[in-house]
Amino acid sequence: MPKLTFQQETFEITPSKSVLENLLDRGYLIPNSCRAGICQACKVKLVSGAVLPQAQQGLPATQVNAGIFLACCCFPSDDLAVELVDASSVSHEAEVLDHFMLNQDVLCVRLETDFKWQAGQVINCIKDDTVIRSYSIASRSADGMIELHIRIYPHGRFGQWIKHKVAIGDSLRIEAPFGDCVYDPASYQQPLVMVATGTGLAPIYGVLKDALANHHQAQIDLYVASGDYEGFYYLDKLDALAQKHPQLKLHKVMRRGGEASPANDIDIGNVEEIVLARHASLKDHRVYLCGAPSMVAQLKKASFMRGAKMQDILCDAFEAAQS
Repeated sequence: MPKLTFQQETFEITPSKSVLENLLDRGYLIPNSCRAGICQACKVKLVSGAVLPQAQQGLPATQVNAGIFLACCCFPSDDLAVELVDASSVSHEAEVLDHFMLNQDVLCVRLETDFKWQAGQVINCIKDDTVIRSYSIASRSADGMIELHIRIYPHGRFGQWIKHKVAIGDSLRIEAPFGDCVYDPASYQQPLVMVATGTGLAPIYGVLKDALANHHQAQIDLYVASGDYEGFYYLDKLDALAQKHPQLKLHKVMRRGGEASPANDIDIGNVEEIVLARHASLKDHRVYLCGAPSMVAQLKKASFMRGAKMQDILCDAFEAAQS
């Protein structure tokens, strides 16, 4: 059995589990979020041993050369020694410009930073070396600030901290944006289908604004879904965009069993079923899926089966960290 050394302890590990899983099983607090190599929150540094290239996929060359890798993507067959990455060595300071509640559970945070970004990309926000959370960007670079939509959980260490302890004018450590769930100006003649559940609206909203600013010509079908009416936010902004841009068709969806809606323009049902019922063919479409992992997985497969090219299906699955 291979052995893993971390914080001066050496122990046997389960080869079928990732370095991240083995460390968590041992009781160590390791930053993590998606556990799929997307958010890059679980970076650790190699002290001795070797890792395969897939454990460093998507990392900047400077981090690869420094021996940094993603703990969730490393399944060691030989002995390894690793250490936590000093978060300050890969992060920069951003100023908190504003924060306010979008609904009873979602906090909007706006940041000023020197980073370049695209709407829909992801940034890691850092409380300390053990609490790092990934959030998608809801604003365009032309907006001059990064906007994040943060779901607040009762016992969420990051959410409770940023809501109650971080004030306007404070600094927040963030890592450079990454990810490709963005608008491509070359797709201006492709029909777009965009599906957002919960705070999956953040990247969708940013990408939508980018598409409209780039004078997207083909139809845009935007599906915004929530379990109940109180879970919606930004409906006024989306309604205004739909009125201003005739190519944008806005569909609001509330799950069965939700509370009665005061609006009469909301479909009741599962967003997956409603999307598939209205789009028998997705050939030549570009599809954006952001939110619940189950929705993303189901519609990603269905979109491909209905003719969308895999490179035209852009996804951002939100694995919630509730602690």
